[in-house]
Formats: sequence, C-alpha cells, structure tokens
Amino acid sequence: MTVNDSKFIHIIGSYKSGTSWLLHILAAHPSILGWREFDSVRAAYSQRNSYGFKLVDNLYRVIRNLPLGKDVPGDFKPKDMDDVVGDVFCGSGWVPLFDEKVRQRAKGLDYSDSEKFIDSLMLVAGKKLARDGRPLLEPAQFNNTLGYGNSTRAAFIAFLDAIKDSDDMSQVPVYFYEYLQRQCEPNALIALKAADQIMCLEQLLQASPQSKKIAIIRDGRDAAISAGHYSKLMRERDAPWRSGSRSYLKSLRSWAVRIRVLSNKAEAAGVTILRYEDLKRDYFGICGALFTALDIPTSMQDLIQIQKETDFSVVTGGRAEGDSAEHIVRRGITGEWSSVLTEKEANLAWRIAGPELERFGYTKCGEYRDGVPGLLEAKFTPD
Repeated sequence: MTVNDSKFIHIIGSYKSGTSWLLHILAAHPSILGWREFDSVRAAYSQRNSYGFKLVDNLYRVIRNLPLGKDVPGDFKPKDMDDVVGDVFCGSGWVPLFDEKVRQRAKGLDYSDSEKFIDSLMLVAGKKLARDGRPLLEPAQFNNTLGYGNSTRAAFIAFLDAIKDSDDMSQVPVYFYEYLQRQCEPNALIALKAADQIMCLEQLLQASPQSKKIAIIRDGRDAAISAGHYSKLMRERDAPWRSGSRSYLKSLRSWAVRIRVLSNKAEAAGVTILRYEDLKRDYFGICGALFTALDIPTSMQDLIQIQKETDFSVVTGGRAEGDSAEHIVRRGITGEWSSVLTEKEANLAWRIAGPELERFGYTKCGEYRDGVPGLLEAKFTPD
C-alpha cells in the first residue's frame, strides 16, 4: 500500500517535557489514534559524530567559558538488515521485552521464516497479538494510546517481510507507517511519539514529508531533573532502553543542544512548538490552539472530555499532582529546579543553558515570558 503520510502526527520531543501527556491528549481526540512510543527512524539509522557541529559547538562553549562537550548531533547512516530487525522487533521500542535477558533471547531468534519468528517472539515476550481479520481500528472507539497488542499477527508478518524484501533500510520508517495505516480506518489520523527525534528531524522529514510535527518543550532545568529520575528507574527495571548514569549538568547540556537544533530547524520543517508550562496553566486554550494548528475540527465539549481523560490522576492511576512515585510519569509540576538546586548550581545551570532558555521565554529566576516568537499561543475558537 501507499502511505498517506498527511494522516500522521509526529511528536518529536523534547525528552522528559510532557511528550507522553501530549500523546494521551491527541489519542483522546475522537479523530485520532495514538500509538505508543517507537522511534522507527533510530531503528533504521545509526548515528555518527558530526565533527562540523562539534567544532562549532565547542567554539561556542569556549566563548562562554564552559567545559567542552561531546553530546552533539551526528550524521545518520542506514543500518544493515540484521541490526534493523533486531532494533525494530527486539530492541527498545514497542514490542514488550521488559528486561535485558529477555531481549537477548529475542535477538537470538532466526527471522528467515517470518511466521515462526513472530510466533517465537510473542512466546518469548509472553504476550499475544490481536486476531487476524478483526475490524479496522476507528479513533472513536479508543481514548487511550494503542500498542503492539492492538496489532494483528498478519500485520506484524507483513511489516517484517517488507523489511526483508527491501535493499534500502532508510525506508523502514515508511514500512512502519504502512504497517499502522493498513490496520486503521482509512480516514483515521495517527499520532506517534518519539521523545528524542529532534536530532534526526531531517531523516523524519525524508520518510514523512507531509505529516504534522509537534515539539513540546519545558524548562530545561526541570527536564534534566526528570531525566535523572527516569534513567535511574529504567536501570532499576533492567529495561533494554536504559541509559548509563549521567550527571544533571550533562543532561541539561543535552537539552540545550537539542533546543538549539530545534530553534534552527523548526520553521523550515513546519514544526509546531508548545511549552509544557503553557499547557499546564491554560489547558483548554493551548489544546484548542494545537488542534486548530493541526487543522482538526474540535468543539469545546471535545476539549472538556479530553481533559477528563488525560487528567494527571487518570494517567497515573489515581496519584495526586505533585506526589512522587516510581513511575514513568513523575510529579507533573513546574519549577521544581528552584527547590532542588543550590544557588551555585542554579547559576551554573544558567551559564550552561541560558541562551536556549531565554530563546523560549524562560528567565533566570524561573518565570517565563509570553509572546515568544515561534511558540503556540492560546488562541482558539470552538467549532
């Protein structure tokens, strides 16, 4: 089939800035199906250091009298088929291989026979797929995010066969979009999330040029705190997508690099940018403006229902906003950094990320300005 990528909405980041919440919001709209996180671009490409960007970035840091850094964008090159199949079906994405031992068992499976591979994969994962021949998925029937369990066995096999029959692994994201679209009602809009696709935005544009792209950003000082908690939680769970321990300042610098890339590329790439803090303080205004920007008809009643289905307590299973828990969704608050960082740490954080924070209206003292160019504003007229 031919992908109609105008039916797709991609949440491209930023990491630990409300991307999961935003996906839930989109999924709760009666015209949209939301699919849980899977970065099909990074599954298809390997990343190499970009020496040109690194040189410019280090010059920038020398001028600002900051330590030289290594976390810079890279050049992307398609992987070979073995690595792609491993990362798509047995990696850090949407197939539920919850710990490293299970993941390694799955990576040892032979995929030459697609049917046997998919059946063995589900057996290793201890999960089941939806029955073949089930009705096409319709947005109005779902108000939450979907995942592999909503997929049919036939669709999984067809996706794997498309990869095996291809001599161009850069097309894997397109095969993934085909896999999704063939299971959904033809007019359905499909929302996807990959919380760190800012760095590979060019590859996403190549795979899906007509789709809508959204970035949600958050004060990097808060995002870096959440990144540390999330990384620790994933290591404790032995998740395949766990990362090594990273200092707070390295996480903040990583945020700043991505925000700089986003700022430089967003307009040309047609990326809609909203702030997490604005969504928190004016939920209906920002949500309404977002659906308007996406050209999706939305009534005030729709927004009221979406708010009920995506409230913090609903998403977290009953937890009150501000309460901590060992959960992928943390406290749901803003300005946490001001009570966590010492004055010295806060000053250093501003030195590291001040220009990027200022670019999107964040101030040194923790306030944030309105009317920032390039940010979504809360203007909404209900249908």
